[in-house]
Amino acid sequence: MSGPAPIPDARHDPPVNVALALERVDADMELLEELVATFLEDLPATLHALAEAVQHGDHAETRRLAHSLRAALGTLGARRGAALGQELESCARQEEPASTARAWDPFQVEVSRVAAFFEAPDWKTRS
Repeated sequence: MSGPAPIPDARHDPPVNVALALERVDADMELLEELVATFLEDLPATLHALAEAVQHGDHAETRRLAHSLRAALGTLGARRGAALGQELESCARQEEPASTARAWDPFQVEVSRVAAFFEAPDWKTRS
């Protein structure tokens, strides 16, 4: 049995692979743009709720929100963000407060990188 896939290194990978994101939506740029807009619109409230859940040791809510963000990040081609979300979700599933808190910091940093990427006007032409 092998362990979890390694988390890509942020120093070498951009936060989003636009080609991968397009592949995941069958090359439908309009759909991708809608998904990005929804992601950016929902992100502040979701991150706030997730931070509260982590801080209060609410493992079920942490797991639920981390899973939701992980799925969105995966669809949007944010491989590192999705991997860090998986790590956070796993820690919450195992109900390990210290591990969950440690996993939260790099996850929120990476999600911020992804948001900044998509907030740039030229994101469609970057990878």
